[in-house]
Amino acid sequence: MIVAIFSIALSTLLFAQPNDDLAQQIERARQAVKDAQTKLDDAEERVDRLQRQQDAQRDRARLLLDDAQRIRREAEDLERRLEFAKANIVNARAKAAETAAAAEATKEPARLAAGELRAATNAIDAEKARMVKEFEASEGWQDMLARAAEKQRALQDAITAAKLAIANDPKYVELKKVADEAKARVTKLRETPNADSAALAQASQTWMSAQSAAGDIEAKATDADPAVKEARRLAAEAERSKAAYRSDFDATLTSAPKIKELQNQRIAAAAKDEAAQSALSIAARAAAAAANELAAFQRDLAGAATDAAARRTDAAMRERQAEDLLRQSQLSDLELQRARQRRDRARADVQEAARKLRELLEK
Repeated sequence: MIVAIFSIALSTLLFAQPNDDLAQQIERARQAVKDAQTKLDDAEERVDRLQRQQDAQRDRARLLLDDAQRIRREAEDLERRLEFAKANIVNARAKAAETAAAAEATKEPARLAAGELRAATNAIDAEKARMVKEFEASEGWQDMLARAAEKQRALQDAITAAKLAIANDPKYVELKKVADEAKARVTKLRETPNADSAALAQASQTWMSAQSAAGDIEAKATDADPAVKEARRLAAEAERSKAAYRSDFDATLTSAPKIKELQNQRIAAAAKDEAAQSALSIAARAAAAAANELAAFQRDLAGAATDAAARRTDAAMRERQAEDLLRQSQLSDLELQRARQRRDRARADVQEAARKLRELLEK
């Protein structure tokens, strides 16, 4: 019995050790497969990431090159505009010079025509002044002035006499007295520092009221006086006669043969001046338009040159950026090749680990 038990125990001991070693080997083999698979996954993810990066770099480089080509075409279009603008500038400069010369040529005729017009106008004014001077020195006009002045003096004498007739009128005398006293008070108050403004206003009102009332009495007295009425009629008649005499003379200022002759000369000078000034204005506008056109072509030329240079600079910058991206893509390609090699090795390691695991599992 003891021998049998010992034999069984020995057998169990002998067979248990290989089984335990195999399990450990299988576990290590499985771990090796997992580790190899993890490395493979990392390698594949790196390959994918590098591939996407390389594709993005190449796509960006293509876009930059396309943009550069488009911008260079725009620069070429601008350079063609430059040539067109240069040709236009030559023509515009010639046109501007021609119109400026034409405008300058019209200045002297316009100046002479304006001078002739001024001379004709001055001649008319001088002739009228001579006629007026001769008329005003004439005996007839001097008689008219003397008669009118005489009638005015007679009127003033009649008014003075009418006022003297009311000098003893009690009401008039009282009003004049009040007016004189109020005037004196106003004068005194104005000369007094810090005078009572209310008192000054009251004195002023009294003075004006009395003065106005006295004036009304004088006006009524003179208006009612027969001598004043007759003197006024005669003075007005003398003024009307004087005005009619002057009006008849003034009519001769336009109808006199010499004046008509000078006016005809002025009309001709005015027509000549108008034509000359119109020609000058037209030439000046044409010169200004040509100068503006030349300036516009010059601005267009400068703008086109600046834009063309900027576009070529932009295109060159994009081409450099594309070249940089392509160089980076080449470097990425090398890195991608190495990543693929590592991935392939990792895949082989997975396959080898899986094979070893299968062999262990088949034991």
